[in-house]
Amino acid sequence: MRLFVKSVLAEEPWKYDSKVIPMAWRQGEADTIKSKLSSGGLTIGYFDCDGVVLPHPPITRGVQTVVDVLKKNGHDVFSWKPYKHDYAVNLIGGIYASDGGVDVITELKNSGEPPIPNLSDLVNPDVSKIDMNQLWDVHLKKWAYQCEYLEQFRLAEEKLKKEIDAIVMPITPTAAIRHNQFKYYGYASAINLLDFTSVVVPVTFADKEKDAKREGYSPLNDMDKMVQDEYDPEAYHGAPVAVQVVGRRLTEERIMEIAEEIGKLLGNEITP
Repeated sequence: MRLFVKSVLAEEPWKYDSKVIPMAWRQGEADTIKSKLSSGGLTIGYFDCDGVVLPHPPITRGVQTVVDVLKKNGHDVFSWKPYKHDYAVNLIGGIYASDGGVDVITELKNSGEPPIPNLSDLVNPDVSKIDMNQLWDVHLKKWAYQCEYLEQFRLAEEKLKKEIDAIVMPITPTAAIRHNQFKYYGYASAINLLDFTSVVVPVTFADKEKDAKREGYSPLNDMDKMVQDEYDPEAYHGAPVAVQVVGRRLTEERIMEIAEEIGKLLGNEITP
């Protein structure tokens, strides 16, 4: 991943695409993490539920596995409280559907193919368009939420009296997704809305013996119930489990370094 990013940046893509930030690879940012690793260690927050959907047992076990290995190796790990992720999921959902699904419907018509089940919400004829003024209001809400989330970082750092290096969290509520069973996108889409940096790290595999279905669990809401009902330990047995390592906007060099370190601690094969 690092080789790919450095190779692309070496070609100065901002000279070809006006939307690309003119920023070369910053080795000093990566070296900052290396320095922390060789001295006092990293400061990393974590959570295994965003308050909307509780991930399946293999995922919560995966997050705990990363937490345990970080603590074992001397890093400072603390519980992070996800901030208004339900609001973020609803907000970005409104952005995705702001054109009433016209773009998706048009492309599907051009292809002559029907939509796959996971696209059904985006081609729902009951979803109405919003006008330009409403769209700008949505983007103002997005900007305000991004600022609020940065404040959560600052408040936590004031309490910890040191910089937060990353947050470890699920990337999906399931292990490798079964065909047509992707129900909840919130763990990824909330981070997309924030425009934060994220690197996915493989952790383990679902195990029907370790990851039994939760008995007596009361779902948080209808979506949570749908996700919980879909869990089948037999069907998911052996499926890959991963987490995402998340940092503030434009911290790619740092987060790649942290993700690599976590991979090493987990015993993953790392390409030099």
